[in-house]
Amino acid sequence: MNRFQLERQLIEELRETKVMLNECELEYDALMGFVQENSLEDKLDQYLYAKVKNCDNEEQMEAYLRLITNEHEPEPNVSKQVFDQKPFFFVNGQPVDFSKIMG
Repeated sequence: MNRFQLERQLIEELRETKVMLNECELEYDALMGFVQENSLEDKLDQYLYAKVKNCDNEEQMEAYLRLITNEHEPEPNVSKQVFDQKPFFFVNGQPVDFSKIMG
């Protein structure tokens, strides 16, 4: 394969990749619209907070925390009492109270 053919092949692959990315972006936007429109995100968070409050297994609790915060690494150990107070999320591994940010 000469240089010209290789360049044409790469250009075509880039176009195909761009089309796939655009399709994924449209699907993501549609899914997020559906989630927001139906308040599913809030319902999921409420469900996960309830699971954390009632969780006795530390590994499961960390998994729920990662789902809530969209984290992929385990968070530092956090006491269950923190969850009994107010909803929060993590910033730099530390729980932050929503009310401090929103109000």
